[in-house]
Amino acid sequence: MRPSVFLVGLALLCGFVLPAKGAETQSVPGLDQELSRLPLGIQADRTDYVHTTRTLVLTGHVLVRYGDFLIRADELTLHIATLRLEASGGVALRAPYGLILGRALSMDLPRDTFELEEGSIELKNEGYFIRGKRLIKRPGMRFLIEDGEMTSCLCAQPRPWALKVKEMEVNFHGMSKGKGAKVVLFEHTAAYLPRFIAPIKKDRQTGFLMPRMAYSDRDGFKFNLPFYLEIARNMDATFAIDYRGRRGVGGDVEYRYIFSDRNYGWINATGFSDTSFGQERRERYDSKKGRFRVDMLHHQDFSDDAYMRADIHYTNDRTMVRDLSGDSDVRTLPYFKTKVGAAYNTEDSLFMGEFRYFQDLRYEDPYTLKQLPHLAIASYKPGVLGTPFTLDFDTSMDYFFSQQGQRGARYDLSPTLRYPTIPFSLFAFEPYAGLRETLYDTTGDVESRELYSLGFRSSSEFLKDYGVSFFNVMKLRHILEPGLDFKHTPNADQARLPYYTAEDDILRQDAFTYSLNNRFYAKTVEGSVREFFRYRIDQTYDLQGNFREPYYVSNRTRHFSNIKNTFEFLPKERLFFDTSFEVNPEEGKANVFGAFLRYDSPRGDSFELAYRYNTEDIYNINGIQTLMEFRLSSMFAAYIGNRYLIGESKNLESVYGIEYNSPCDCFDILFTYEQRVNPDEQEFAVLFNLKGLGFFGSRPYLTRLMDREVDYWNRYWGRERYQMPPQDASASPRHPLPRQLRR
Repeated sequence: MRPSVFLVGLALLCGFVLPAKGAETQSVPGLDQELSRLPLGIQADRTDYVHTTRTLVLTGHVLVRYGDFLIRADELTLHIATLRLEASGGVALRAPYGLILGRALSMDLPRDTFELEEGSIELKNEGYFIRGKRLIKRPGMRFLIEDGEMTSCLCAQPRPWALKVKEMEVNFHGMSKGKGAKVVLFEHTAAYLPRFIAPIKKDRQTGFLMPRMAYSDRDGFKFNLPFYLEIARNMDATFAIDYRGRRGVGGDVEYRYIFSDRNYGWINATGFSDTSFGQERRERYDSKKGRFRVDMLHHQDFSDDAYMRADIHYTNDRTMVRDLSGDSDVRTLPYFKTKVGAAYNTEDSLFMGEFRYFQDLRYEDPYTLKQLPHLAIASYKPGVLGTPFTLDFDTSMDYFFSQQGQRGARYDLSPTLRYPTIPFSLFAFEPYAGLRETLYDTTGDVESRELYSLGFRSSSEFLKDYGVSFFNVMKLRHILEPGLDFKHTPNADQARLPYYTAEDDILRQDAFTYSLNNRFYAKTVEGSVREFFRYRIDQTYDLQGNFREPYYVSNRTRHFSNIKNTFEFLPKERLFFDTSFEVNPEEGKANVFGAFLRYDSPRGDSFELAYRYNTEDIYNINGIQTLMEFRLSSMFAAYIGNRYLIGESKNLESVYGIEYNSPCDCFDILFTYEQRVNPDEQEFAVLFNLKGLGFFGSRPYLTRLMDREVDYWNRYWGRERYQMPPQDASASPRHPLPRQLRR
């Protein structure tokens, strides 16, 4: 019979060579009925069938299809009863998971297992290339390599890196192990691994992770070896040994859990035995030899309306954070803030309870106040007793204490009656009147304070459309939102009352606050609509001259507050700029200024600049942070990061790095030098990242910041992209929304 030809088109598509025109074929009587019962497509120059053994022998340009498998060979023997085959001579197997090439192949088609001699396997879905003298595939994605190698470099020749092994078991859904291995970089041996075990897969798996190493002139040689433990599908843990040659040995454990989308969190505990500090030095720096730190975050939703949060931080040695943390943002924290609380929402009310604990990391302060607990109820009830009035009701209870100093309870009750209206359909106007009763209990004797407040809120909205042509924008809508508020608070005798927070010393005020909010929405030529620019200005004027400066700057009062300005600009997806500044009208200069600029080029460059200046802060901040990544070529990138205090002419932290990326994106090498103060330290580090195998070394904190994913919309504007208002929107103002009670 003539061989089947229904696979000709498929074979051409897959790149297999088919028989030339006029190739010799042979008819085998009775074979059609035998093959019609099997999901097989067969083609060859010559076909022989052995009835006694039900064996099909194919010779010359053999092409066999079985489901999603396509096999090419010079010779192939197929056992029809078991669907096992032996192929030789230029064997090629195209499977759903990759391409297999070799000298000889023995395969069980139904079980998808095979043994390959002198061949290779390219697993594009997994991102690996395997080659060996003998390769065996077992059920699932499990392979045995004998006298071979494995790498994630699929396109480069020669392979930039490979793991050469005497014998290795690879399980892409479990643990992989081997013996007689060595890491080869550019055909040169870089490391020997007599025996190893590692989770080379995409799924989680228990095992050692790649170690992290660096050298510091302060800590000496630093070595961190983590071990990952998969406890269950919804929880895992990481244990790590932290060795520092000049400091001592420590470790940490982190436990993560997700019991449901309403119940999840993590716990991290770190300990270190610091042998470099002698008794005299520990007393001078008020430090301990054995240090530990505990951090915990827990999220629990009991229902859609009831939830609990825990954010806990504690250390037995306040110098530990500065001395041992590699995260400069954590290393410079002035204090730990612990909060544990719960809340319950109803349709128009919020009930909340919270414990607040502060631990000063700069020095021991026995006068630091803690709030244990803070209880609050807030409600918003429109249409009180069928009237157009709205009632706000806020009440709270706080208990303050310190090791040495004040202790006592404060109870605060504050109902406010509001009348929202839209006069002449021109603007929103909401007058209000409120009462405030505050009780203080310090020694069993209760003192009280009574206050009232009167005022109003007003706002309006205007819009106009413009046809423009810039930044790929074809239409622009400008929305202007002016506002004016007034608040009157009478004078009250508070000299006899304790002072816990700024709420315990309220001065008489007759204060007007104006605001002007500008929003610009853009419609691009592609049809997308988003808000790309926003500017807001506001200021308060007090007729009594009792507007108080921040308590930690001075106790002065004045008529005018600072003029606050905020700009946010996002013309393109890869460019963002925002700035805010406050101008002191009495001094005629900006006392507070902050700016942030981020640009990511299409070729991979990144530039980030942040500046902060604040003379009204207790620390008189004046500093700048720059982060830059330059793509010198497709293979090389340079990193520069710096944190600099302008007022003190001092570098807080600097990092310089050069990174090499292989052409096939199969490995990276990063060399970094980092210099920082608080404490003074210089550190050299090398990071090897073998794609698919893991990384070896450590990466400085500032370079990690450069590589982070920046979600400009949610990070700075706190929501998804804004939508342009309807085209038929009128200029009538929107009714002011009530205060948001939900979390």
